[in-house]
Amino acid sequence: MTETTTKEITLGEDFDAVAITVNGMRIKVSVDDGIEIKPVNGNTMTAIDTAQKAFEIGECLKDGTIVFGFDDDKNPLRVPEGVLCGETDYYSQNRIVERANADALHGHKTWTRLSDKECAQLAKVWDKVAPVAQRGSAAPWFWGASSSHRHSFGNVYRGGGKSSTTDLNASRFVPVVLRGAVLG
Repeated sequence: MTETTTKEITLGEDFDAVAITVNGMRIKVSVDDGIEIKPVNGNTMTAIDTAQKAFEIGECLKDGTIVFGFDDDKNPLRVPEGVLCGETDYYSQNRIVERANADALHGHKTWTRLSDKECAQLAKVWDKVAPVAQRGSAAPWFWGASSSHRHSFGNVYRGGGKSSTTDLNASRFVPVVLRGAVLG
């Protein structure tokens, strides 16, 4: 493993905005606009491209979240350690998400439900992200985002890429997701 050096620069709190260029990327931090990262000098690699290369499926990040895939913008999709946050019927899934946000699970308050596409993606990589006790044939069914068959059944998913439907009143687990760039 190659050891890298990090140079920290502290500027204090008297600036409205600060911009630096590092390794071909311009990083601007502004009180009003937040953080902006753009390539400079003809560098076509974006910050998101750089970020995606740093993450692997199943990687546990510093905040305890686990990468299970990437969105269309190549940002990592992350689930909490343990993956599933509670069990409920189809209609009450939002309560699980609300509780994760109220508890600031892993220090975040921006958890949401997974889309069906994300549920299918999670099911395919289940054995890389789930606790050992929930892998293989022990993988539980979890709710997807949509219902089917004239709204009588909900989509459910399971490790190994399996999917099915079940009664909307049945109790199934609910995964939650963090989307977007990883900061810090």
